[in-house]
Amino acid sequence: MKHREINKELLERYHTGDCTEVESRLVEEWLQNEEAEVSFPEFQDLDKLELKSWLEMQDRVAPPNQMPDSGVKQLKTRRRFFVAASVFFVVGIIAFLGVVNFKSAPELITEKTEYGETRRVILPDGSSVWLNAGSEISYPAQFEDSIRLVSMKGEMYFEVAKNADQSFVIRSEKTLTQVIGTAFNLRDFSGEPQATLNVTEGKVSFSDRTTGEKLLATKGESVILMERQLRLVEIDPYALAWKSNVLSFNNLTMVQIAKELEKWFGIEVKVVNHDLLRQTYTGEFDDPKLKEVASSLGFALGFSYKYQDNILTLY
Repeated sequence: MKHREINKELLERYHTGDCTEVESRLVEEWLQNEEAEVSFPEFQDLDKLELKSWLEMQDRVAPPNQMPDSGVKQLKTRRRFFVAASVFFVVGIIAFLGVVNFKSAPELITEKTEYGETRRVILPDGSSVWLNAGSEISYPAQFEDSIRLVSMKGEMYFEVAKNADQSFVIRSEKTLTQVIGTAFNLRDFSGEPQATLNVTEGKVSFSDRTTGEKLLATKGESVILMERQLRLVEIDPYALAWKSNVLSFNNLTMVQIAKELEKWFGIEVKVVNHDLLRQTYTGEFDDPKLKEVASSLGFALGFSYKYQDNILTLY
């Protein structure tokens, strides 16, 4: 079978896992072919496939827990990704008429924050993103595809520039978020059992990447993903406090509080008194200082503390 014999039916079988071993190998060879931009099969009308297909193909070159590396190898991989992705991704957004020529994929930019810092990033389309501590975002130097796709880890507040012709899609470890132009806070840290969306403007489509379940949230609403279940609730009044440099705790356990302190101040927290682990706390600190926070928590929860060599010990 030659590359010219790769058609819509074969690619659909490849996507659904119904290809023979020989057919699968031929499709994969075609996707990696350096001449892919000139040997693209002449077929169209792929609009019955979903965005999920495009994202699954992206996972072949960038697993959700791994941000791609830069350099020549990355450019080559991204080039193959765009060829493969363009085969599967439609949903009324992209249509192919005849032979399509592809340019090399744009440079991928990665911005990140360490514990103890926040940062604002302006994306190529004019969208603003505020990164909370311990977060990371990757995006192309120019949004040249039919969607504006970014990947993130951690917590961020997005103000997305409106563009009805180019949806804005965010991939995180557990979720897929899609908008046209709106504002919202998204939290999805690796190692945390839940992911949370808080919408402050417009409408946001929020889905579980594993099950495909989806909910639409509007201004003043939150969606929580926990144990493969999506739940729509009222927005958490504490959710956006960090953006205004306010450290807030809304009925958090000491384990959760310790993790937030580590992110906020860039320190290590050790809880020696295990009785504290059952305690919960609600409160907030405007422009917080570590000594002030530790003293207030200690008074409220009944513990003493020691801070030495960047380690806060609670006992």
